[in-house]
Amino acid sequence: MNIQTMKYRVCSLLLLCFMIVQSHALCQTDIPQERQGSRTSLTASIGVNDFHQRDKYLSPHIFEGVNFASKLAFQLQSEECSHTIDAFFSYGALNSDVQPGTVREYVANLSYSYVHALAATTLAGSPLRFSAGGGISSSLLFTDFNTTDETNYTTYDQSWYWSHSLNLVLMGEYEIDAEKNLSIRLTIPAAGLVSRPANERWMNPDNADVRDNYFNAATKGKMEYLWNSFVLFTDIDYRHSLGRNFNLFANYRFGVVSSSKPASLLSTGAVMNNFLVGLEWKM
Repeated sequence: MNIQTMKYRVCSLLLLCFMIVQSHALCQTDIPQERQGSRTSLTASIGVNDFHQRDKYLSPHIFEGVNFASKLAFQLQSEECSHTIDAFFSYGALNSDVQPGTVREYVANLSYSYVHALAATTLAGSPLRFSAGGGISSSLLFTDFNTTDETNYTTYDQSWYWSHSLNLVLMGEYEIDAEKNLSIRLTIPAAGLVSRPANERWMNPDNADVRDNYFNAATKGKMEYLWNSFVLFTDIDYRHSLGRNFNLFANYRFGVVSSSKPASLLSTGAVMNNFLVGLEWKM
């Protein structure tokens, strides 16, 4: 990573932290935190990722597998607004009955989201709240592809989908009772810089640059909008109180990623079903 890239990332991180602190302060009043119902929490969870991908740059066939998945989340929440930082990582092997081989898949996502309360009602006597807002995220799907066909010809290549996006976030939260909480969050990337390998595989100098310095992939993106390709992440979170400081946490995350880059004949698409369980520490 070069110095300019490092400076950019450090400045972006400092700006993000400043925005979180300032926005959180605006959400507060002179009422003490406990009386206002605000909270700070840290959640760690692990589970599995049921992953299905067709990357036509590498192969016309669908590769799939059930891989390890993990998630770490930090949240600041008050009666009026919520800030969330999520870090997700998954890794494992993919297989195809048509084209067997050694295929490794890395999936990573780092995101920040802010939502503000829009409306509240009751359902079966319990509070139901709706919020909307926005956020930023960086999502990566990286495929390490090594297969052999029926003639024993070996093909090795790498492909990726890397997006830095501005997101629309919609959220609903339902308090089942004093100990149970259920929430649904939709994250829709509206616009972002999308990076895919260039045509002609490793013969293209742009692809060779990525092989020599993987972070170059993050700097070679081109603008892509919601109507160019369909990307959606849906998170369903369930919390059950285990006492004053801890909650049992369960998450189902459904993700769809599609991109027509570098060309329609070399496009990619993936569907992910994640099941995670862990603990939430209420600080």
